[in-house]
Amino acid sequence: MKILVIHNKYRYKGGENTVVQAEINLLENYGHTVIPYMRDSREIANFTFKERLQLLRDTLWSEQTYADIDNIIA
Repeated sequence: MKILVIHNKYRYKGGENTVVQAEINLLENYGHTVIPYMRDSREIANFTFKERLQLLRDTLWSEQTYADIDNIIA
């Protein structure tokens, strides 16, 4: 079975990031094909002011993320 795992990594490694990776490993160990789609909160550090304003909107709906996931599924 193919499984798409979608996760946003936090700036500092913590429990949730560790659990997501453990789930991916477990699924793969049981023969599943895992397709990870990961974003990283550290991207925000390099954003311009305009990009930070856009982030407010993208928190609710991100055209880029939608397009990325749509392409993966297609």
